[in-house]
Amino acid sequence: MALGAVRNLPQGGTGYNGAAALVPGHIIISPKAAGVSAGNNAIYTAEAFDEYNHSMGDVTTTANFTVQNGAGGNWTGSAYSSQYAGVWTITASYKGKTDAAVLKVNAARATTFVFSPISSPQPARTPFPVTITAVDRFGNTAESFSNTASICTHAGILPDITGAFSEGVWTGMVVIADVCPNDSITATQGGIVGFSNHFDVVSAVPELSRIAITPKTAEVSTGTRISYTAEAFDQFNRTLGNITIASSFTIQNGAAGNWNGNTYSSQNPGVWIVTASYGGKTDNATLTVVPLPPVVLPAGDAPLAEIAPKAPVSNLTIDFLGRITTVPISSDGRILDDVVAKDPQGLQTLEIARGNKVTDASGNVVKTITVRETPPPAQPREFGHYRGGIRSETFRHEIRTGDKDYFVLSSREPASERRLDQVIVLQRTRRVARLENR
Repeated sequence: MALGAVRNLPQGGTGYNGAAALVPGHIIISPKAAGVSAGNNAIYTAEAFDEYNHSMGDVTTTANFTVQNGAGGNWTGSAYSSQYAGVWTITASYKGKTDAAVLKVNAARATTFVFSPISSPQPARTPFPVTITAVDRFGNTAESFSNTASICTHAGILPDITGAFSEGVWTGMVVIADVCPNDSITATQGGIVGFSNHFDVVSAVPELSRIAITPKTAEVSTGTRISYTAEAFDQFNRTLGNITIASSFTIQNGAAGNWNGNTYSSQNPGVWIVTASYGGKTDNATLTVVPLPPVVLPAGDAPLAEIAPKAPVSNLTIDFLGRITTVPISSDGRILDDVVAKDPQGLQTLEIARGNKVTDASGNVVKTITVRETPPPAQPREFGHYRGGIRSETFRHEIRTGDKDYFVLSSREPASERRLDQVIVLQRTRRVARLENR
């Protein structure tokens, strides 16, 4: 540049020299904030500026305008025809530069009443809730609607006029006067009309409609027991209470086994249908009975032939803190399935490995074990041949006699005596009983 020459800075206006060929420093969309009713237009302009913030002129016709996803509506050039109520972001883009504005779309005037779904059936002469919403032609809630609406049905309804709508919504209790199949409610206010779904209006006197068996699916081992319950429901799906004692329970032919009230003792492996019946109503559940695997003691134990799992001599019943668990045992007291017993709250767990032999201190087979309380955490202590304590959140009582280990499943030590009040031991296994406090 020659000495004394003056640099010509860009000038503003649409006549800016070379504006079409230059990349702007930024653009500005106008208006930056606006509000319209749904269905009305919002019109935007865009202006480009150079790096010195000098105007490069209006670029509205060549800029691209978009609205945030979900707003609906459509564009004609820089004019946006709104659709859904809400606060939306409008964006203008030009030669890699963008700018944003905020548009609030309000619902238009109400044109229709929309009912929330009404379940069927409904009891005659019994109040039930109804919700009606005033909406505009786009489905927006017409929050400005605060009038009342007249309501009517084929069978008659009270009240026949709603209360005042609040922000476009009314919820209230209504009563339909008489029994009527396939009824519906109509709401009107001026030229605004709306209809509910169809529903049956039936007698308000509770009637047995169905029963439900629990559990719906279960799996047990051959020779074990499972208990079922049944509950009755009326035509409005309201519970009529537990009907287990009054119900009859059966299982599909071929399953064999036997029933004691609502408790089934399984026999044949397979997938079977269990049926509860009451008052002419039935419900089904699925029971899977799996065969017990043969039991072999760990290496190093006294020889033991495989125990045939299909015919356990009897069951061992464990009452663990008020919850009953039953497991099959062989004639010599060996457990034929792993035991996992939990207290009613699910906070404590008692585990006994399959293959353990459960006897009392005299060596007699034990068929009932009751655990009424678990010992509190304590430091390990020793006296005589008895040792107990807490280790890694696992409680164990142990009695050592000669070269055999006996693991006490349930014990009680009176404060005044240093002796075991009850001794039930698990013999000859490397996997011991575990009483876990969580």
